[in-house]
Amino acid sequence: MRYTNTKSLFFGVIFLTLAGCVQPVAIPQVSDAVVARFDTHSVNPIAIERVVSQVPRGQQIGTVKLGLMCVPQLALNSGSGQWNVSDASYLQAITQEFSRSEYPVTTSPSELFITKTSDNTRLRLAARILDAKSNVCFPMGGFGDLTNGTAEAYVQVEWQILDSRNRDIVLRFGSQGQGAVTTTTTSPGVQAADLAIASATRNFLASPEFQRVARNPALK
Repeated sequence: MRYTNTKSLFFGVIFLTLAGCVQPVAIPQVSDAVVARFDTHSVNPIAIERVVSQVPRGQQIGTVKLGLMCVPQLALNSGSGQWNVSDASYLQAITQEFSRSEYPVTTSPSELFITKTSDNTRLRLAARILDAKSNVCFPMGGFGDLTNGTAEAYVQVEWQILDSRNRDIVLRFGSQGQGAVTTTTTSPGVQAADLAIASATRNFLASPEFQRVARNPALK
């Protein structure tokens, strides 16, 4: 019995190694900025309005790898179970990064309606997800475990800040982010996506372009 199980395992690994026919997607290497904490009295509050993914649903953004050698087996498509990342998830991750840097935000992802404070906020932030890439690996995927694994992800974001008083866009800025889950965990693709958008947000917060708008006293 032990010999049979070992033999099955051996041929299972060989099969996964030889069966791979999908090329892995290259994940761009992106530096991750360190964001100094903001003095809430010296920056302009901001309302984070919305995040919209413009990556077409069903478009291939990466690969699903199976086996101990992480051999690419399947195409990973936007909106699939392994990359079911919603605009609300992006919004929450962005808001958390603003909070970690102690930047004053007058909105909350959990709010259902606009509050008086957020409605009176002059600066309004929105973001577009222009591109996303990810590779997910399930070491025991050949034996049915498509839950626990590792992943890497990348996002490209366009940020826009609106001066609601003059109805002018005062900043358009692009940033990128990369994230990786290197320890086997559940839903690795979603977690890697959260890390990638968090990285892109830090790169935005640390940029001189954002800093100038944030500290401009004329935009109070």
